[in-house]
Amino acid sequence: MALCCDCEALDDAFERFITCKPVQPDTCSRIMETVTKHLRIPWCDGQGTRKLDPDILMAAVLLLTTMFLASQSWSATIIVFGLLPFLLIATYVRYLKIHTKTKFFFAWTVLSFSFLLGIFQFEVVPYLEILFSENVILMCFVCIMCLCGYLTKQGPGHPQNVEVSDQEEGVVKDAVNLVIEDENTKCRVCSIFQPHRCSHCRICNQCVLRRDHHCVWLDCCIGAKNHRYFIIGLVALIIVCCYGANLTLTTICQPKLVWGTVYLPDSCNDVYGDIHIAMCFVSAVYALLIAALAVLVLGQQLWLICCNTTVQEWRRGWQGHYSHGIFCNCWKFWCGGNL
Repeated sequence: MALCCDCEALDDAFERFITCKPVQPDTCSRIMETVTKHLRIPWCDGQGTRKLDPDILMAAVLLLTTMFLASQSWSATIIVFGLLPFLLIATYVRYLKIHTKTKFFFAWTVLSFSFLLGIFQFEVVPYLEILFSENVILMCFVCIMCLCGYLTKQGPGHPQNVEVSDQEEGVVKDAVNLVIEDENTKCRVCSIFQPHRCSHCRICNQCVLRRDHHCVWLDCCIGAKNHRYFIIGLVALIIVCCYGANLTLTTICQPKLVWGTVYLPDSCNDVYGDIHIAMCFVSAVYALLIAALAVLVLGQQLWLICCNTTVQEWRRGWQGHYSHGIFCNCWKFWCGGNL
């Protein structure tokens, strides 16, 4: 244990554990800091090994464990996927309390889609039930989703970092021609003037132009410059998950023809007889759960766009405060140069 952890911190934590006393947060951070220094993986950039973030490792272990347990039986699938949202919510609340960035959720996102895509291409496609054109269509939407995710990660847009004193406040307001509607126009953390509808993100520790919300799944804020890409990415995500899940289920289950053109799964009673087929079935169910969550988020986003309201403004009770009608709101969002 001395090779991977601070013995003093470990002894203190273990002593408190066996005596049913709470472990101090600084003790846990010291242990995790020491463990992180020793978690390294080989890298091919000529600079030796790289540190492995514990959040990424935890996400990988939890995801693989979840998929394996869920593939054991029908009851296991229901229990695991029923408990998974509560586990993720508990993890989110934990990080929300301390207002620190974590790579857990972003790693979960990347690993989830890598897992689903790998299962589809290496387990489902070899059954030779999927047409080449169907696979191409799916991969096109995957590329659109990844491109939108990349563009969203480029940043939401930040105000100019102009630090001024209180005596210069009136001069700077006139110089930058800001729209001032309340007294809280100067960020207490960044010490810069916030333009119209700008707010500070405690997780990113930056002010964001027209901040909508902080997306933990992409580990970035959604604001003026990346909000459109976020919406398009959500649409592509729903299409990928639903289309990929349908292709998977109609391959491993008994399909039926609906309306003479569309195949839908009919009976999946024997999917747990083989671990490979069970893993394909579980991946399809997981994809449908992701699609259901994305539909809820997309519905909320489209509704707020029609009201010209961000999530932050909606939480503050400012719904429709900046609305100019549904048509004008949508036109400004999709075609306006400045949100």
